[in-house]
Amino acid sequence: MPTMLMNAILKLTFFTLLFSFGIFSPLLAADTKPRIIIISDISGTAEPDDYQSFIRFLLYSNEMEIEGIVGVGSIYGPTRGDNKYFHEVIDLYGTVRNNLLKHAKGYPTADYLKSLVTVGQRGTVGMENVGEGKATPGSEMIIKALERKDSRPLWISIWGGTSTMAQALWDINYSRGFSKKKIQTLLSKIRIYDIAGQDNAGGWIAKTFPAVFYIRSSQQFLGMAEGHVAAAQGGNLDVGNTEWFKTNIQEQGPIGGIYPKRKYSYEGDTPAFMHLIPNGLSDPEMVHYGGWGGRFNKEKVKNPAVRSNKVLENEFYDFFMYNDAKDSWTYGDKTYTNVFSGLYRWREEYQNDFAARIKWTMLSNEEANHNPVAVVNGDKTKEIIRMKSTPGRKIQLSAKGSNDPDSDQLSYEWFYYMEPGTYNQPVKITNSDAETATLHIPTDADNTEIHIILRVRDSGIPNLFAYRRIVVVVK
Repeated sequence: MPTMLMNAILKLTFFTLLFSFGIFSPLLAADTKPRIIIISDISGTAEPDDYQSFIRFLLYSNEMEIEGIVGVGSIYGPTRGDNKYFHEVIDLYGTVRNNLLKHAKGYPTADYLKSLVTVGQRGTVGMENVGEGKATPGSEMIIKALERKDSRPLWISIWGGTSTMAQALWDINYSRGFSKKKIQTLLSKIRIYDIAGQDNAGGWIAKTFPAVFYIRSSQQFLGMAEGHVAAAQGGNLDVGNTEWFKTNIQEQGPIGGIYPKRKYSYEGDTPAFMHLIPNGLSDPEMVHYGGWGGRFNKEKVKNPAVRSNKVLENEFYDFFMYNDAKDSWTYGDKTYTNVFSGLYRWREEYQNDFAARIKWTMLSNEEANHNPVAVVNGDKTKEIIRMKSTPGRKIQLSAKGSNDPDSDQLSYEWFYYMEPGTYNQPVKITNSDAETATLHIPTDADNTEIHIILRVRDSGIPNLFAYRRIVVVVK
């Protein structure tokens, strides 16, 4: 074989191995980011929570592939969704982007983000603004994103009215002349996370397209932080009250400086993207697993409630969506069993994380804190770890190899998360606060699924966290 040909084959083999072992795979890494379009009725002082959520969203923009930012109206204001507010925040983001890049790769440019800002359905609320000839740049953007040759699902994070999504679906189904096969392909990519059902178009979507993946948070989102609904005010509010936001966000640099005071509740829309942050805790496709975006029923629920009594969906009954699930969680000496605890049980972690990212906009890499890395039984990914076991078995769980980029000290907590699984009794874990723990599979746990969470905390300021989830199938 000629020498040049041999060298070419060896070189090709070498690079093939690099890609196969993940040593050199930048394209693959980008392709694993979740795709997202946000739809928001952002406004100024009328209701500042969307503005607050958008600030947090941009600080996590490196974790997602953003494909659209759409201003819309809602039942709370048909002419809300003024895109000038998106541009205000993006402009300031542009001034701190270079500093963010000192801490993490992948932050998009301000110009790119501004190119994604467009308008959806405004002026008329709900299904009155959906139908023939009512397409908007926002609804067209959704269709184009769905048509891209990309096998990843497209998350539609709805912080306002749902009629822009409904218009996209109306055009896909009725006006484009698409084949049934193409329509089904496009529908299969859709992942809707709707906060509160802010017009009646959500009911139409779920009724007309029952197979579409649709999450509605009817009220769980109110557990995000301090707010106006007393029933949602559980857990550690020291990291979610007005004083905390003032000290840790509003007094911290140019981005924090534009974070508005609350009028009703803080950041009611934030859960609709937090479930996509890859922290090892959950899988966005498994709505009942639970995580920073809350937890939802494994099966769709009939006619889930909307937040406002002005939204009437009766004409579309019966329809089905994934809806808020109850967790039972103990904080201090109080146990909470409600739909809010599935969100606020993680409040310390997601609030500290936000505070740290605000610091990233100002501090050097050496001055700021960064998340630890959690390793379980040698697995260094953030993927769910799945195991098989028989009843009565003892399983060794080791976090050896977990590390911190800032050389902070680490502490460990292994705990049983009962609600996502199917075994409804306590599960024993010995040495649950050590690097290595032992999981005791109950003798009566045959044909069940058990979820164990490793939570790793660093000693930096603020404390930051990493997770791993172990799902044990017992049979």
